Amino acid sequence: MRAESWDSTVLKIASDIKSITAQNDLIITVSNGNPVYLYHCSRGGWTAQPQKLNVEYITKLKNEGAKWLAGEKSMFIHENSEENMRSILQNFEVYKYETEYFIVKLK
Repeated sequence: MRAESWDSTVLKIASDIKSITAQNDLIITVSNGNPVYLYHCSRGGWTAQPQKLNVEYITKLKNEGAKWLAGEKSMFIHENSEENMRSILQNFEVYKYETEYFIVKLK
């Protein structure tokens, strides 16, 4: 198993999530099913593929307790899900929008 580089996007996201969330906050992370973000930030929640992340699905998870959504922008491009990312950024409070990743608060 390969260790993450200290400046990897995964660790940057995890560090930000740890600094802005409570230990018991539930997070939605964008991935192909790998819970690496949740593992590195020591939070519970869900992994979701970008093509599933429409407003309805996010709202369903929000109603189940999700408070934040975070992911790498490249996941949306690789999965031809750019429209879902635009919708997320328009419908939820953008907390952080970096070159490689974003974090939104689900109010």
